[in-house]
Amino acid sequence: MDTIIFDDELSEITVKRLISLFSEAYDSGFKELRLMMTSTGESISDALKIYNYIKSVPIVICVHNLGTVSHLSNLLFLSGKVRSAAPHTLFCFGPLELNIRKYQKYSLNYLQFLWQKMDQDFQWIINTYQSSSIGSQEVDWVVSHIQRCIVDAEKAMKLSYIDRIYDCNIESDTILARYVNFFPKVTPLMHF
Repeated sequence: MDTIIFDDELSEITVKRLISLFSEAYDSGFKELRLMMTSTGESISDALKIYNYIKSVPIVICVHNLGTVSHLSNLLFLSGKVRSAAPHTLFCFGPLELNIRKYQKYSLNYLQFLWQKMDQDFQWIINTYQSSSIGSQEVDWVVSHIQRCIVDAEKAMKLSYIDRIYDCNIESDTILARYVNFFPKVTPLMHF
């Protein structure tokens, strides 16, 4: 089984890299792929793009939370057919937010359009959480997505969000790892 380790935020660049790695694994004949992740996500479009892509790939994706899966990165986590987490991990949920630029003018029609779009996205996300539960247990807790909440691995197991808790050892469990966060974080030079 090929393994991808994803320790970055969901962004246009990382989603393109993930799609490239999934396509490469499929082209290489892999039937199963493991995605070990810890991630944040704020971009609705990037989260929806990777979720829909993974759901369409004819490979069994096993997703494992290594640390914290936060906000819209939960959609990436939910795209896995098999979902697991280490005992110490967290799943963080929060409201959808719209960042509006300071001193920017928007018409009432445009703001109403944005509100409708956010409401549609929110309903889609709620439906995705509900339809992606592993067991038959109710997942009304998803509605708390409107408010901020943190779910640990034990609670995630009780809520049928994951199907297994185990502590994996990346070195011994990983035959071939491909790291998604291939761009080093660089501190810009200060010019005087």
